[in-house]
Amino acid sequence: CFDSPVITEEDLARTKTYAVERKRRDLRSNAQSFHEWIHSLKTQVIVEDLNEANLPRAVQLMNKTNQMNLSSRRMSEEELCDWSSSDNRHLWTFRVADKFGDAGVTGLASIQIEQESATIIDFVLSCRVIGRMVEETMLHFVTRVTDQLGVNNIIAEYVPTPNNNVCLSFWIERSGF
Repeated sequence: CFDSPVITEEDLARTKTYAVERKRRDLRSNAQSFHEWIHSLKTQVIVEDLNEANLPRAVQLMNKTNQMNLSSRRMSEEELCDWSSSDNRHLWTFRVADKFGDAGVTGLASIQIEQESATIIDFVLSCRVIGRMVEETMLHFVTRVTDQLGVNNIIAEYVPTPNNNVCLSFWIERSGF
């Protein structure tokens, strides 16, 4: 109970994030279509391997994100480092920015490879960027990497919780899985 909380860049920018989100909603209401709005945002998704700099935020995402969280695993920094250090496992973070600014590290995905199959273990995305095609971009990246690794089968196992129906909707309605 005496652990000191980690305050990330994303935590410090939260108030600004809410103001910027209003601008996105205004832009959305004036766009002719969803795709026009998405195009006008000029979204960039930057992928990084798990590293010392993004580790605190990756752990925070795993432990706090509920809506878009495939497995709802909860881990400490040490546990996540240990888990991801295996040669058959890969973990990436996703930083999202658009014309309104940098949302920071808002997503993570991990896979575990066994023979010619890959299991998507974690697929986590902050609610701040859900619905802007970031989840599709993350999944595209994961499937591209698994293809490059010679994987023939990809499995994504959804673990239901009272709060992650948004995740289920993505996997059933939009993911192609």
